[in-house]
Amino acid sequence: MNELMETGKIDALLTRLTENQIVNNNKITGFELRLSNVEEVIKKDIYLTNSQLREVSRQVKSKVFNLCLEKGYGYQAVSKFLFHAIYSSINGQYNVMSYRELPRMFFTEIIDKIQAWTPTEEFEKRIA
Repeated sequence: MNELMETGKIDALLTRLTENQIVNNNKITGFELRLSNVEEVIKKDIYLTNSQLREVSRQVKSKVFNLCLEKGYGYQAVSKFLFHAIYSSINGQYNVMSYRELPRMFFTEIIDKIQAWTPTEEFEKRIA
């Protein structure tokens, strides 16, 4: 009889231990997911370095200059509108107020978007 009681206690302890282990595993999984989310947020919040900012600026200047040549725009008359349009487009895509707040992890993508940027028909009508 004592042995049966001891076996029952051991079984109950093993069941509780298994249940606790499942709960703890679920908690760990939850912490890992939250940590992964925090890491992603941190990566997005790290701004471009000074050299990357210079490269963005250089790429935008080059894009404005080349657009003026290709489209026959007068640089003095149109460049400020092109600068504003390009920076507004890029900043809007990353939901930032200034290009200085652009997320570092998207640097290559940002450069690609600058190089691929084209004025809209509406923009071209306004400056024509």
